[in-house]
Amino acid sequence: MDTDNIIVTLTFACCTMAHAIATAVVSIYARYKVQYLSLAWIMGVFTMILLIITPYSASVANGHPGLLHPGMLLMFVVGSYLQSIYTFGITMPGFLQWGRMWKYASPIILLGLVSLIAFYPFGSLTKVYSMSELVDNILSPDLIMRIIALFMGVYYVLNIFRLPHRMAYKTTIPTYLVGYCTLLGLSSVLYIYVCFNYSSDGLCWYVAVFSALNLYLVFQTLDNMARSLPLPHIDNNSYTLDDEETDDETVQNEADAKREEDFNERNLHCYHRIQHWMQTHRMAWRDYTFNRDRLCEETGVNRQLMLQCLRSQGYNNVHEYLTLYRVEELKNLIKSGQLSSATECDMAGFATVKTARLCFERTYGVKLDDYIAEKTRVRN
Repeated sequence: MDTDNIIVTLTFACCTMAHAIATAVVSIYARYKVQYLSLAWIMGVFTMILLIITPYSASVANGHPGLLHPGMLLMFVVGSYLQSIYTFGITMPGFLQWGRMWKYASPIILLGLVSLIAFYPFGSLTKVYSMSELVDNILSPDLIMRIIALFMGVYYVLNIFRLPHRMAYKTTIPTYLVGYCTLLGLSSVLYIYVCFNYSSDGLCWYVAVFSALNLYLVFQTLDNMARSLPLPHIDNNSYTLDDEETDDETVQNEADAKREEDFNERNLHCYHRIQHWMQTHRMAWRDYTFNRDRLCEETGVNRQLMLQCLRSQGYNNVHEYLTLYRVEELKNLIKSGQLSSATECDMAGFATVKTARLCFERTYGVKLDDYIAEKTRVRN
């Protein structure tokens, strides 16, 4: 095994291990807070890609792909897409959803399908090894597709700034995110250079920088120990609905339209609307048959928007939101003396004692029966 092969193998192996560790760490955090879930998936995808490429390190070290090889451009587009996605959840909480992400990836999917169907079954790949050959074949269909892929990768990097300002004009982009995007842009320039002037050393440098950037984003995001992550706070303050009827319907409609222009404000407004309903209809959700669909029906918020606005406030899903309300209600009933036994947990909206005990201990770190016994002793 020559020196170049050893260097490439070690670089890819170390970067694969780094991504695998990052995936494992962030996955633990994702169990407790939804904001880490997308990062765990992204790190996992990068781990699998590097794991697949590493066994072919000899081909990478000794290869001569030429200029703008489609395989390298595919990795550039996919990498730029994945590296840009997670930042949206920082500037626009609740933005990351499967449907929206598939739609955002549709240009890549369309480009891949067109390239696969239109060219490879019917003709050979146009290989170019110099700028003069590139200029001579610039109108070749597959070269045009590769140039489109190159610009598409740059487009995904620029969207880190463009989309938040377009969808949430009041958002503030953190300083560390500005630094991350700047370094991501510089690393993209390095990769584009390698696409035009391939060398195994240049590719190793890019993979190292690429891994360092991903680890930077992971460790910048992780501020607290996983098991000490705070649960979303149940705010018992009353909210005044912004959409209450007024005498001047025209002014109200204009205010609503202006408010809904901003992604984050729309989420917050929707969340306050749900909070207001939950606080004024305790008897409804204390029925254990009350579920997500009934909450959507009662508040007039569709399922997608409800999930989006709750995630923007740190809840994993609607079930967790309802559960935390019921656990809080269970605690209040115990403290007031209205509930003296775990078998009465249906008063707080729990269908079974087992579920009530599990949710209470997971939320407060104390067994339900022990808490009831403690409060009973205090009252006596």
